[in-house]
Amino acid sequence: MDSNNAVSANHRGHRGHQRRPIVAVCGSVAIVISLVMSLPALAQSSPVAAPSSPTSPTTRPAAASATALPVAVPAVVYPPFAPGQRFDVLVIHPKSGDTLEVQRPGQYRYLTIKLIGIDAPNKASREEDGQEPWGTRSQQFLSLLVTRKLAQVELDVELKSSDNTLWAYLWLGDKLVNEEIIRNGHAVLDTRPPNVRYVEKLQAAQKIARESNLGIWNPADPLPESPQAWRDDLQANKHEHKAEIDALKLPGFVSGCLIGNSKSKKYHTPGSKEYDRAKDSKYAVFFKNAQDAAAAGYTASSK
Repeated sequence: MDSNNAVSANHRGHRGHQRRPIVAVCGSVAIVISLVMSLPALAQSSPVAAPSSPTSPTTRPAAASATALPVAVPAVVYPPFAPGQRFDVLVIHPKSGDTLEVQRPGQYRYLTIKLIGIDAPNKASREEDGQEPWGTRSQQFLSLLVTRKLAQVELDVELKSSDNTLWAYLWLGDKLVNEEIIRNGHAVLDTRPPNVRYVEKLQAAQKIARESNLGIWNPADPLPESPQAWRDDLQANKHEHKAEIDALKLPGFVSGCLIGNSKSKKYHTPGSKEYDRAKDSKYAVFFKNAQDAAAAGYTASSK
């Protein structure tokens, strides 16, 4: 087909599309008019049904539920702890060689439990030294044994320690974790009545560890002193150090003295920008000179 014929055909098609039968258009208009005229009659003969209430059995909440916000499930509420009680837990992680964080089913918060009958070497922290490397070895042994495992906690007669930690035995199946730690030489026996339900087991476990030279009982690398003796020495040293620092402090403000801050461990000199403000702080301490402040563990402030 040449270009002239093609244009002619398109022109005819366009004109044919525009020229619709008048009868068809008029018929459509007549149908619409008829429907409009019949609406009042339909409204009188067939009243609109009232919408069903939200609690009606016929209500379909499927569409709403598809976009509904998730509902928070409340934590399970357990009865108070009781002597001899047992309950299931998930072990989160050990905080030391004898203290762990666990979680009960349906609970968000963790429980801290202290294993009954054992005392593990003290692990070092950022704040203070510990009995290393024995403290870290003990924690690592316990971590490999129980972390992220389902276990069962068993309580004895006395439920909580002085720091509100829960005293407990920990079971992995039929294996008593308290006993396993002692048997492998990662803690010493620590008997504290009335929590003595498995004391014979723990005594026998320590005997095996000592005779086998395991862990802290290894003569080539023994634990120098018991965990409790180490803590007693640490506490005594803290008291002694505090007494030494207190002796370096002035009883109150004296003109020309240095003003320290017991929280930041910084001191300010007379004439410095923050000197007057530091005097009124509730953490203010006073030193005769920079030598005393430095001996007490304070450094000069840059302000």
